[in-house]
Amino acid sequence: QFNKISFTQSPSGIAAVCCLPDRGKADLDQNKWLYLDNISDPGNMGTLFRSAAWFNFTHVALSPDCVDPFNPKVVRAGMGAHFGLTIQPNIELNLFADSHILVAADHRGNDLSDFKVPDKFVLVLGGEAHGLSDSVRKRLDETISIEKTGFGESLNVGVAGSIVMEKLA
Repeated sequence: QFNKISFTQSPSGIAAVCCLPDRGKADLDQNKWLYLDNISDPGNMGTLFRSAAWFNFTHVALSPDCVDPFNPKVVRAGMGAHFGLTIQPNIELNLFADSHILVAADHRGNDLSDFKVPDKFVLVLGGEAHGLSDSVRKRLDETISIEKTGFGESLNVGVAGSIVMEKLA
């Protein structure tokens, strides 16, 4: 029977019916936010939620063009992180412009190790395929990057975002 309702090849045999939480308005009094811009890969979003929970980025805002945060693959990759996060979908970054420093991870940014963490900030991470959107890039106060010490073309957003969250935690 689980094969009929499951999205996985080998379901665990456990199912639940849940109501989605009422999110209310974004609480701008919170000092630390994670903002995901155009994240389309469910696995990356789930990874970022898991890291956000680990590094105490408990308030997460999603741009309107992100994958559904309750997509089954996002929930599976998040490994329970959803339960400890306040997730606000369909949020425009300009909501934070007057109250927080807007900091984005970008390969052209200043070295992360030199960055002084502000009291109130939003960490912005861009989508896998195209990075930060132009509308988001225009609003940023600062861009930071992870120093490359080895080889390879790039890090995916799940890995890069996790590294940056650890440094800013």
